[in-house]
Amino acid sequence: MQIMKKDLDDGYNNVINEFQHEQKRLQTRCEQLKQQLNESQQIIEQMKKNHFDEINKLKEKFTKFA
Repeated sequence: MQIMKKDLDDGYNNVINEFQHEQKRLQTRCEQLKQQLNESQQIIEQMKKNHFDEINKLKEKFTKFA
């Protein structure tokens, strides 16, 4: 009976340890994805700004000729 209890306890402990390891891995991955999203949003905003700057330069250029 003691051996069965020990085996059961060991099995539960293994499941808990695996769960905690997976939870930690997923939390780390989530943080990485949040960081990537933030960086992507910053890049998009910079590209929009550059795009509008270029459009304004072209408008200025063509209004001089018009």
